[in-house]
Amino acid sequence: MDDSVPAGSEVIRRYLRELQNISSDLRVAVVANTKSGTEKGVDYAAHSIDTEFFSEGEIEEILYAIRSLGIYADLYLDEDKFIMDVITGRFKSKAKKFNLVYTTAQNGVGPGRKSLIPAFCNLHRISVTGSNPYVVSLCRHKYHYNKILAALGLSVAGSWLYSETSGWAGASPPREGMKVIVKPTYESASIGITETSIVEYSRDLDSQIKSLSSLFQQPVTVQQFIEGFEVEVPVFCHRNYLSFFPVGIQLDGNPLLGEKILTYDRVYNDSYEFYKYEGPAAETVISTAVDAAKILGITAIGRIDFRITEGGDSYITDVSTNPHLTTFSSCSFLFSQLSLRHADLLGTWLALSASSAGILGL
Repeated sequence: MDDSVPAGSEVIRRYLRELQNISSDLRVAVVANTKSGTEKGVDYAAHSIDTEFFSEGEIEEILYAIRSLGIYADLYLDEDKFIMDVITGRFKSKAKKFNLVYTTAQNGVGPGRKSLIPAFCNLHRISVTGSNPYVVSLCRHKYHYNKILAALGLSVAGSWLYSETSGWAGASPPREGMKVIVKPTYESASIGITETSIVEYSRDLDSQIKSLSSLFQQPVTVQQFIEGFEVEVPVFCHRNYLSFFPVGIQLDGNPLLGEKILTYDRVYNDSYEFYKYEGPAAETVISTAVDAAKILGITAIGRIDFRITEGGDSYITDVSTNPHLTTFSSCSFLFSQLSLRHADLLGTWLALSASSAGILGL
């Protein structure tokens, strides 16, 4: 860790020092899916779920970062193998004084899949990184968390829910002529998102929205589209919630996205860049992101995403309880701007999770 850490990140250094005190007694079991090492379960015909899977290089980055902290780490490439090892006792045979399961696994389709390992670990009293199973599932339902945050006064992009079986939820669809973006409700990493996802709503579009609901076998969230900038705000969630600065998304070197978005193809191929957003809405989105993380009960590290108009009005568009912690991620970019290493990001994730599990007294 670099000793010349800028002012404001001293708390991160403290987390890392506390983690070092137990590093030799800590085992981290990483449960993850990789593009080449995991046999996919049910998948979508249009956009594969493996956009959420690690590449071989990314999983090696994660393991190297954890091990460079002096922590023992082993790897499970699918949920079934991990579950069987726990049931048969093989997992326990490798246990150390302190044990954490770091899971990003989400094989298959539909709601709740990212909560499987956290829920299973709770059943077997195994400490797991990140948020609890309920919060993980809640924050995978774009419409539900949007309405919770809106009801508590946070600025969110207006959202409506459409189901193939029951049509529009609530009183009415969006108003005619409103520019909206149409998204599968349970997905992340831009699954189901293309340039044609942004449309001006009319009743004539209901058949297309119904087709998308059928294609991805889930309700569709239709969200007010905000032209302008897009930022991601990592939030470090513990007793004192902490956020440093918004990380902007730029496409082809341009931070002002206008009508452009992160499509499935761009996300799959990492065809975008990060920058430090210092526009007029910076302080507002930091404060709003912290409020959102508190309201939703996110633990360890979360990420709240916004679209910001050229005039500085900001709106929450997405939430993540388990943001990517690879070297190519907004969280890693933030740490690099604080003169901290990628390994320090993983260490912070583990320290905050260990504290929530009662292993560390942060």
